[in-house]
Amino acid sequence: MHCVPLADQQFVYRPVNVRELEAAGGRNVSVLMPYFVPSLHRPVELTEDERETYGCDAVFVGHYEPDGRVSYLAALVHAGLHVKLFGGGYWTRQVLGELADRLGPATAVVGNEYAKALCGADMCLAFLSRLNRDTYTRRCFEIPACGRLLLCERTEDLRRLFREDEEAVFFSSREELVEKALWLKGHPDERARIAAAGMRRVQEDGHDVTGRMRQMLSRIEALKQ
Repeated sequence: MHCVPLADQQFVYRPVNVRELEAAGGRNVSVLMPYFVPSLHRPVELTEDERETYGCDAVFVGHYEPDGRVSYLAALVHAGLHVKLFGGGYWTRQVLGELADRLGPATAVVGNEYAKALCGADMCLAFLSRLNRDTYTRRCFEIPACGRLLLCERTEDLRRLFREDEEAVFFSSREELVEKALWLKGHPDERARIAAAGMRRVQEDGHDVTGRMRQMLSRIEALKQ
């Protein structure tokens, strides 16, 4: 933080960080949102064995936080949905409780296996970190880029990025999540339509790594003028 005043341009992950860096003496502080990488985050055709590993109604790939996300996963399981979980050592039996045997070992998936885990699911969950004060996360771009339906906690930032129920589906409670997930399971054509529209949105709006680097270079170039 002592180095903050020394830089001509600052890039931060989320809007709340702008005020924090400005308070620390930062100049020209800009948000540079996360992105997807087209060579990694893309639709993947799974083999029969891979479908056995990754196929499900809904998946969550990510870390554990004590923010209620376990109760959301439990609500989906108790509603009769086939849910899978990946994320590595965060997800201990102590954390998962009764869900430990239902969800199986929540192994880590990276690279191509991460894309396969997303593509094996009919809908992909995204929870937002309370510790990080997120209003979006990189999965909000990676999931649509893989051609899958984004099912995420509702925020105003996400509602600006995606048309609700047209390009992504949002929820604000366990009850709303279960209601929407059950409806989506029963309407595969609508699921596919929303997923395709979400994929077009992240591509057309330049939410890939190249688009982000263009934004960064544009802001740096503006400082020279």
